[in-house]
Amino acid sequence: MSKSLTLFYLLDLNKISTNSIIYLFAIFAFFIWYAYIDYPELSHDEPFSLYHSLIPISDLVQRLTTDNNPPLYEICLHLWIRIFGNELTTIRLLSTILLCAALIINAKMILHYFGIIPMIISSALFIFSNYYLNYAHEARGYALFLFLTIAFSSIFLTIYNGIKNAKSFKEYIFSNWLVSILFIICSVLLLHSHYMASFVILAVFIFLIIQIINKDLTKNAVWVFILLGSCVLLLYFPQLLIFIKNAFKVAHHGTWLNPPELTDLYNLLWKFFNSPVATVLVLFPLLFISSYSKQLKNSAYKFMCVMFWIPFLFVFIISFKIPLFHDRYMIFISPFAYNLVAINTHFILNKYNFKMMYLVLVPLFAFMFSFSLIGKKSDTLQEALLVSNLNETIYVISPNWYNYNFYYYFDNGKYFFSLFDVNHVEPRNVIFDYNLRTFSFSKVDEYKNVNVILSGSPNQESFDSFDSKLKRMGYYLSKTTLINKVSKSYLYKK
Repeated sequence: MSKSLTLFYLLDLNKISTNSIIYLFAIFAFFIWYAYIDYPELSHDEPFSLYHSLIPISDLVQRLTTDNNPPLYEICLHLWIRIFGNELTTIRLLSTILLCAALIINAKMILHYFGIIPMIISSALFIFSNYYLNYAHEARGYALFLFLTIAFSSIFLTIYNGIKNAKSFKEYIFSNWLVSILFIICSVLLLHSHYMASFVILAVFIFLIIQIINKDLTKNAVWVFILLGSCVLLLYFPQLLIFIKNAFKVAHHGTWLNPPELTDLYNLLWKFFNSPVATVLVLFPLLFISSYSKQLKNSAYKFMCVMFWIPFLFVFIISFKIPLFHDRYMIFISPFAYNLVAINTHFILNKYNFKMMYLVLVPLFAFMFSFSLIGKKSDTLQEALLVSNLNETIYVISPNWYNYNFYYYFDNGKYFFSLFDVNHVEPRNVIFDYNLRTFSFSKVDEYKNVNVILSGSPNQESFDSFDSKLKRMGYYLSKTTLINKVSKSYLYKK
């Protein structure tokens, strides 16, 4: 295999010093991200992932194939838990390691195509991102999605640049069969990590079309990507049918999101870049330099532009019909945003002989100093469940899909770890209700306390009616606990 095709350049001894810098960055990032990994408590959709990772893989695949996303992360977490256990720190550690691996691959990719300065800037943005810190502390599939996006991009560029020197596509495939196989495997895994990965593939397809139009892609290269793409499609085909079915369902019923507003474009970048100061001053404008930069002749640079701008704008536009524009779902474009800022910063500093350095340093320092290892302390679901005696309290949980979160902390998790047991019996003093509109109060009067736990934004009219009924029954609101940004606990006593 030629030097230009050495995967991720791990074995290039001439780059040993810069490789050492990259690994030091990764070690530093690991300790930064590992700090407070058990803060906050398991919340949001984490209990959902944990629950499904505890059941047998065959049942897991069967249950999640009809879900909003494919089950690759839950399968990985299942295997991880079997080896390392299901402690909170342990299950989140997988996400931290995946982000460190993503940092290494991204740094090596930027180093190879753009040099050491863009690599250092990009890695600094990567490490000090509050956005990434959240996903390093979350047992969900987004870290895996990000890792596979970066790995896929690195292998794609390796193949794209390697095919230029091949006399025929057959010669390239046979002489670089390992890279080709890795590309196919990584592509299939990426598509199985999250359905938003379809936009990654779409962006790559548009990039190839642009290169064909500009006559920057040879006939041999086109045949290589047709062959590799056909292999990916063949292996993904069973999941593709499920994806199409779910896509029609989402198009018909919509998503849990609202249509975006124009300010959401800025808000997403604010998420990526920590603070409005950093975003407004230079980091945001630096993204737009790509339209004027002479580096557009560089295919790797053009690839970065397409991979950021096409999904960024396309997903925003279609979200008026099918809302998908959310910072979680858009994580796959974030590394390209950091990379473009890093590359364009280096471009400006070189062009103006470092005279504009202060314009770059101000937002970079603003970015890093707005980095926060730990958020504002709030009450927890566990604390909300401890404010009353378990046997004297009836628990009303709404909506009913909050059951995984509730059971993880209820009665020391005894019921959570038996949820997948066919003999599982719901505790008598727990009631799940979707929206409190049709709630039956028949069992309530048997208990001294009523602990109502609401997640999301409940219908105010339904809650007011529920509250009035409890008060007519002799209960009064004793304590309100803010569990997190979207969940509250209301404790009523007689």
